[in-house]
Formats: sequence, structure tokens, C-alpha cells
Amino acid sequence: MKRQRKLKNYLILPQFQLTLIIVNLIIMTFSYAMVFYQVYHSFDQLYEIGIRLKLSPDSAFFTLLRNQEHAIQEKLIWAAIVSYIFSFVLTIVISHRLSGPIYRLKKYFSDISNEGYKEPLSFREGDYYSDLPDVVNKGIDKIKH
Repeated sequence: MKRQRKLKNYLILPQFQLTLIIVNLIIMTFSYAMVFYQVYHSFDQLYEIGIRLKLSPDSAFFTLLRNQEHAIQEKLIWAAIVSYIFSFVLTIVISHRLSGPIYRLKKYFSDISNEGYKEPLSFREGDYYSDLPDVVNKGIDKIKH
């Protein structure tokens, strides 16, 4: 149960984070589609050469082409799957580190407006914008005095 809750907490600002993931996956899909097209087109050209040379469809040339085409396509599919998984996880982690400080800053100022100042702003270790709490805390100290 605790593990599920922790994974769910990685989506601090779901709309922002999911948008990043979707955009990233669309770009990757487009890139892989271009690579698949180029591979397909290259093998088509090689098949045309064999046909122009009037080679038999059972010749070693065509057998080699078919085997190579299938091997390359299989490896590209595996590369795409691994890349999608890696990209998804990395985008979640990085967007979490970007979203966390924004979420904390919004909550911090919301708490100040509702309950008054209680404690200085702080971010988690590893979050981006690590210099922001110092700037905000110095500004609030200046306002208070």
C-alpha cells in the first residue's frame, strides 16, 4: 500500500507532468517512425537491385535481405520499447523534481495567506530551484522587519 501511494505521489502536478510525458513520447514515436521508414525504404532499394539483376526470389541475396530486414526491425522494436520505458521513467523523475518546488512554493504562499507566516520555505534535497528558498526567505524577512 505504501509503495502505491509513493508512486502516485510522483505526479505532483499531473497535467504538467503528463503533458511532458505525452509530448516526449510523441517526439520519440515520430523519430522511430522516420527510422523505420528509412530502413524499409533502404531494403526496398536493395530488393529492386536484386529484381533488376533478375535474381531468383529464392536466391541467397533475397534470403539474406529478408533475414537482415527482420533482424533490424526486431532490434529497432526492442530499442523503441526500452527507450519508451526509460524516457517515461526519466521524465517522471525530472518533472517531479521540477514540479515539487513549484507545488511547495504555491502551498507555502497559500498557507501564509490563510494562516500567516509560520516557518521558512524549504525544498527537498535534489529538487531543482534550490536557490529559491533563500531568496523567498530573505524577501519575507525584509518585509517582516
